[in-house]
Amino acid sequence: MRTFWNLTVESIALSYERFIFPKWKVDEVILSGGGARNPVLAERIKKRLNHVEFSNSDDYGIPADAKRP
Repeated sequence: MRTFWNLTVESIALSYERFIFPKWKVDEVILSGGGARNPVLAERIKKRLNHVEFSNSDDYGIPADAKRP
């Protein structure tokens, strides 16, 4: 499981570092979807990208589990 968590967190973090952060100033990342409900995954992402604030889409009235068909 540790390898799975590390791979997932690194792929998310590297995508932000390569494609998002160089182009835009990001103050906050809003987590949504199944990963937002996974405390281990969410904490590891927050720790890896520790210079950014994190919130959950639930905080904005959008259920983290909401998906479009």
